[in-house]
Amino acid sequence: MSALPQRRPVALVTGGRRGIGRACCVALAGRGFDILAADIAEEGAEETAALVRAAGGRFAFRRLDVARLEEHDAFVQAAWQDQGGIDCLVNNAGVGAMQRGDLLDVSPESWDRAFGVNARGTFFLTQAVARRMLEVPPAAQPRSIIFISSANAQLASPDRGEYCAAKTAVSMLARLFALRLAEAGIAVHEIRPGVIRTDLTAPVAEAYSRRIAEGLSPIRRWGSRRMWAAPSPCWRRATCPSARVTRCTSTGVCMSAASEPATPGAARMTDRRLHFEEIEPGLEWTTGGIQVTEAHLLAFAGLSGDFYDIHMDDTYAQALGYPGRVAHGLLGLALADGLKNRAQTQLAAIVSLGWRWRFTGPILVGDRLQATIRVVGLRETRHADRGIVTLAFALRTQRGDTVQEGENDMMVHRRAPRA
Repeated sequence: MSALPQRRPVALVTGGRRGIGRACCVALAGRGFDILAADIAEEGAEETAALVRAAGGRFAFRRLDVARLEEHDAFVQAAWQDQGGIDCLVNNAGVGAMQRGDLLDVSPESWDRAFGVNARGTFFLTQAVARRMLEVPPAAQPRSIIFISSANAQLASPDRGEYCAAKTAVSMLARLFALRLAEAGIAVHEIRPGVIRTDLTAPVAEAYSRRIAEGLSPIRRWGSRRMWAAPSPCWRRATCPSARVTRCTSTGVCMSAASEPATPGAARMTDRRLHFEEIEPGLEWTTGGIQVTEAHLLAFAGLSGDFYDIHMDDTYAQALGYPGRVAHGLLGLALADGLKNRAQTQLAAIVSLGWRWRFTGPILVGDRLQATIRVVGLRETRHADRGIVTLAFALRTQRGDTVQEGENDMMVHRRAPRA
């Protein structure tokens, strides 16, 4: 294994020669890390090395079978000797089910393989790295541990039960290590990829493409490794000493899990909202959804005084060519603002400064609305402690129709005043 000649922050990425692991290597290299990739084989490592170098990082590779616990101590010792330490551990190595099929046909071999790599091996490698991290005093460079689990840590897929169970175990590992390492200032994160195009999903790509088109996920497209390599607040927070546990949805947007109930003595959480200097143009997220009901229309009509027939009378609306009553346009805008305020991604907002908005289609009773929000502008203000963020909205129905769209200017706190 080649040594890295000068000490910079180093990230160890298991399963780093291809797929999500490769994308993690490139993303971290773009953030100033040198990379130590570990994998069971070398095939593909040279391509990862070239991408890491192109992103500005240095690259070293060492073979490691995560499931072979007897290899861990020597591997970690070599990493500290050759690289001078590990600042970020990305637990990405994993395997799927040996064969998809009936849950009642899962073999002990497939079960043991899934748990041996995904859970058992990951636990003991993290234990070995964490012990070494704790042997040295905290440095100026924040330290972090990242667990790549899966959406199947929550979503059950009976045709690969052993994989779901193992990834659920990985999710718990993230919580356990977060609590254990909090006092040492070591941030611990869990990221749950959805359906990502990798070698692991290649054998079932056709089936997943069909299911995605049928509505498997709210955003009807595959996830790609390019999403992982794009700069985003996720990776900044992955090396943030104030962070403890985060989860990422398949859209790549982080959500805090550390505010959920924990054991007594767990670290108190800091403000997890995104502040002005942490927000980047192009950041995008999708909100939860809300179903428009007759009660919404009646309540909004009572508040606004707008009892126009198209909102109140199905027969009148049908005579105009609509399937039934049409929701007030401003009700749609209000619901979009509410979806923003309840989204997993939150900005440290002070006040909304205004909206530029268009109604592009009817909202009907029974429609389920969901908003996609993207940062399209940032500008300074005369106040050193705040800035203005411009958000572009697309409000869509369950049919995929964009029924409203526009922009919202928000004044947002800085985490630290501008010098």
